Amino acid sequence: MYQKILVPIDGSETANLGLHEAIQLARTLNARIRLLHVINKTPFIATGATPVVIDDLISQLRSNGESIVHEATTAARAAGV
Repeated sequence: MYQKILVPIDGSETANLGLHEAIQLARTLNARIRLLHVINKTPFIATGATPVVIDDLISQLRSNGESIVHEATTAARAAGV
C-alpha cells in the first residue's frame, strides 16, 4: 500500500501523536518515513526588525527545528523504521 510516508513535525503534542501513528503504520507496512519541519521566515521580515535580530531569530528557529527532527528520527529508528 504505502511505501513512503511524509510526516510534518513541529514539536507539538499533536505532531508527536501523528509521528507515533506514522511510525506504527510504517512498521506495519514496512514503509519509510520522511520527516518535514518548516521554518516560515516571512513574519520576521514583515515586522521591520533589524537584520541582526532576524538572523538571530531564524538561527534559533533552525536550531530548535534540528532538535525536533533529531528527536523524531531517534524515535523512528528506535521503533525500527
